[in-house]
Parts: sequence; C-alpha cells; structure tokens
Amino acid sequence: MLLLLLACVTTSSATERFSGTLEPHWWPTQPGFGEEATDKMFVGPVLRLDTPKDGLEYVMYSSGDAEKLTMTADAAACLGGRVVVEAVFVPGDSAWSGGTLTGARILSCTPAATWLPTYGETATLTGTLRRWWWFLAPGYGAEPATDAVRYGIVLLVDGRPVPLFSGSDEPSFERHRRFGCACDGQEVTVTGRWEASKNPRAVPPYKLMDVTYQKPCANPSFFRGRSVPPKSAPSGWLE
Repeated sequence: MLLLLLACVTTSSATERFSGTLEPHWWPTQPGFGEEATDKMFVGPVLRLDTPKDGLEYVMYSSGDAEKLTMTADAAACLGGRVVVEAVFVPGDSAWSGGTLTGARILSCTPAATWLPTYGETATLTGTLRRWWWFLAPGYGAEPATDAVRYGIVLLVDGRPVPLFSGSDEPSFERHRRFGCACDGQEVTVTGRWEASKNPRAVPPYKLMDVTYQKPCANPSFFRGRSVPPKSAPSGWLE
C-alpha cells in the first residue's frame, strides 16, 4: 500500500501548470537551415512561457507524447492566444526548444486580439516577426491530426498576429521567404495593404498584402538547433 501511495504522489507531482502564448512555429532544417528555398522544414506548436522553465523561453507542445507532437481541437482553436495548461514537462528531448510539454490539456484560453482594419488601406506596422502556420481543410483545426496546414509569417503587434504576404513577383516572394528564415523573433517594420481573407474560417480574418520591408532586421541568422550556435546570414542577404 505504501508503494502504491508513493507511486501516486510521484505521478501527480509530475503534472505542472503552465501559462503563456500557444503559437504555431516552423524551422528550416539541413542542409542550409533556410538559406535555400528547397530546405525542408520541421513544424510544431510551441508554448511561449510566461515564466521560463529550466531557462527555456518556449517549449514544444503535445497533447500526446514527445515523439509525435499532437494537438486537440481546443488547443488548435486557441493558436495565437494565451492559455493555461496542465502537462508533464519532458526536458532535453527537443533540438528546437530543449523540452516538451506532454499530455498537455487546455484549462483556459484567451484568444489573440484582432484588428478592425479598413480593407484596401495601406498600413505601416512595426512588430515582432514570427514563423507561423494555419490549419486548412477539411476541418480548419477541428481535426488537427488530419487537417492540412499552410506555412507563412505573421507580424505580432501588441499581441495581435497579422499575416504577411509578399507581392506575386519572384524577387518579392524570395525576399519575404528570406525574412521569415533569418529574422524570426526580431523587430521589423513593414508596409502593406489590408485585405480580407478569402476563407471565411480563417483566423485572423485579414491579411497584409504586397508587403515591403523598411530595412533588414538587426541580426539576420539561421537557427540550427540548441546544440550549435546560429549561423549569420550572408552579407546583404536581405537587401
């Protein structure tokens, strides 16, 4: 009986409560970690913690185990928002964050704030660039395990994510891609045109189109995992 009680205490003490912002994220992988458009990407949800855990600003998020990152529909519905979760922290298992929350369960969700833009108007915004992805058909997050995703970039302005889209010409598209690979988490200033999303189920329901960047971010670099330092982008890479 004593051993059973000790086992119960150990199991329950492994579950902790965490709060922060639940974000979709992606990282370019080898061989160039984003230098080349053909580089593959690793995709997963992260929780940016209000209080760092073991020195980590963010951790991977999984409603299952650490081997395969999974999400429940309520977590998918709160991407970009602030959450309180219960989970078991598994340290040292992720090259991207240094740890994973496993068996994560949403206790509360505060959706991200949104804009009320006037569509067609031009806006200049300054904020934090983030790599992002969105759930697509068939469930748009209602079935996270089978729904398709679309990769992209957002600008976080006072906690409000603004999807950014380049012009349709190849030079604009490539510069946009390079900013996403080399400036994640850094401040940038962009100018673009407000447009409503063509998908009525998109969150947020707007986007900034034909985006141009005022200047390069302060430290263009490629994140290569926690075991090696970032690699600086080539000189003039974002010009």
